[in-house]
Amino acid sequence: MKQVLAIILVVIAADPASACECIRVLTRPPAREDVLRDASVAFVGWPVAVTCVEEGGQVVAFDYVFEVAEAWLPSKKRVTVRTSFSTCGYLFESDKRYLIIGSGDAPATVTRCSNTGPAKDATETLTLLGEPLRRFRRASPPRSTVTVIPACIDSHVR
Repeated sequence: MKQVLAIILVVIAADPASACECIRVLTRPPAREDVLRDASVAFVGWPVAVTCVEEGGQVVAFDYVFEVAEAWLPSKKRVTVRTSFSTCGYLFESDKRYLIIGSGDAPATVTRCSNTGPAKDATETLTLLGEPLRRFRRASPPRSTVTVIPACIDSHVR
């Protein structure tokens, strides 16, 4: 039997010295278990609020509250996730639906390496996940206070 070796490498950075590297080695085609390995949250939804996490007067992360449309893990209507203020962190936009895959205790952590991104670009991952455990009805995106650059960053820059 022929084995498939898939190596996924993503490098994201304006400056190579601060690159975010994501390496995952699979010896077979990707499966649902690979997507959900170590995941504590898996859902599609919209960011509706963002707060800043500070340590020593410095912003180190952002907590985003999402309104969930479809859920695999857990099946709650609102979920908070944390992303670091770094190259591997993710800045969400209010008018986009995202596939969120996060790990760890609440709030779960999401990064550019965790299969998180715009839902419209995640068709392969969504196919692997299959039918969600729960769907929450909504005709249009919810009201949101999320901006591309959170207010805490904007206030630190001034």
